[in-house]
Amino acid sequence: MAAGVHSSSTLEVTKPRQLFEFDPVALGFAMGFACVPSRCYAVSPDGQRFYAVQQLPTPAPPPVTQIHLIQSWTDELTARVGAR
Repeated sequence: MAAGVHSSSTLEVTKPRQLFEFDPVALGFAMGFACVPSRCYAVSPDGQRFYAVQQLPTPAPPPVTQIHLIQSWTDELTARVGAR
């Protein structure tokens, strides 16, 4: 959204108008802005462009094919780093 701001003896603000449309799901904004600690968007220095971060789909993790069971792991830890 954008609104004109004019300053003379009084402050005048025009009615807001829509600048552009975008697909919030494609830009990763469906659940709100999640770009903490940085911003998800920026305006170019000349004010002619609007930049946004597009989140790429996360690939599925590989399936679990092995489980390593370590019994008495505290004994092994003590043997490796020593008792403190």
